[in-house]
Parts: sequence; C-alpha cells; structure tokens
Amino acid sequence: MLASAMSCKGSVLQVIPMDMRHRGIQILGCLAIIAGCLVGLRLIRGLIVGHIANFWMLLGDVLFAALAVYLVYVGRRGLAFAKGQPRPKPRFGWGRILLGAILLFSSANSHFHLFPTRTVIKPLEPSNPTQAAAMDVTAIVIAIGCIILIVSGIWIGVRRQVVKS
Repeated sequence: MLASAMSCKGSVLQVIPMDMRHRGIQILGCLAIIAGCLVGLRLIRGLIVGHIANFWMLLGDVLFAALAVYLVYVGRRGLAFAKGQPRPKPRFGWGRILLGAILLFSSANSHFHLFPTRTVIKPLEPSNPTQAAAMDVTAIVIAIGCIILIVSGIWIGVRRQVVKS
C-alpha cells in the first residue's frame, strides 16, 4: 500500500495508508483546486486588463467566479475524503445549479449576442428555413434542460430542509 498522508496525534507521527481509489480522488482534488485557481487568476487578469461594458459582462464574470470557487470547494472536499475525513453533503446541488446557469448564459449569449466575443470558429448559420427552425428548437430544448438542472439543484436543498423539519 502507498503511504501518503501523515497526521499528527499528539507527538506521535502516524502514517495513513491510501489505496488507489483514494489516491485518484486526491489527485483529482488537487487538479480541481489548480483549475479553480487558474480560472480565478484568469478572471482577475480580465478585470485588471479589460473592462466591464454592460450588465451581461458582469454576470458572465460572476458566473465564472462562482465556477472557480466551486472547483476549489470540490477539490477541498476530495482531499478531505482522500484523507479519511469526509465532509457533510452540501445542502443544495451547487454543481447542477452552476452548470445549468453557465450553459443557459452561454446559450443566451450566442443567441442574443449580449456582449461581443472573439470567435475563432465561425458560428453556424442555417442555409434554409428548415435548418433555422431546427436550430431554434434545439436552443429551446437546451434552455429547458438548463432550467431543469437549476431547479433540480434548488429542489435538493428545499427537499432536505422539509425532510429535516
């Protein structure tokens, strides 16, 4: 077995063995923390160098700041679990809420052009009315799916509160 984490109990140093599953969770936790920090640094750089021209740009920055915080949170939970100190479950489904909000925001941004974005790839444009209708239906289905994700994440917290009362 691999020995990874050392914890101090009093003055005796104790080695905690770690199997492959816990080692993998530890590595993924570290990667999540690094990714969250990189997203946060990118946001800080964007706020210093760039400018916020309208409400939608501010909302996009807030969503990606929430993503950075969530990645660090998930990474810390993974590291605690790998060390054998699991944390209690969060009240709401923050991952679902955040994923739904980011996907809904990006769908709205691509459809309504809320703020100018630099695109390397040319966006798809319909060549006939049938394709245009199919693209509109797809956008509506994606928006409904995102709303379902957000509501299900909120519903988890509301349901847990009702059950505990």
